[in-house]
Amino acid sequence: MNGPMPMTREERARLAHEIAERALSVHGENIKAIGIYGSAARETDGPSPRAQQTK
Repeated sequence: MNGPMPMTREERARLAHEIAERALSVHGENIKAIGIYGSAARETDGPSPRAQQTK
């Protein structure tokens, strides 16, 4: 299967938390903020939303 795998909102939130923890453990002093925005923050996301990372 190509593209993002469908997952529940809870699975996506858990994954986002894991990614944030990893980033903080490696780059903690350089990270100013970590957040969730868009449909995930509004809890209106579907099973296959696009994920985005910003610097």
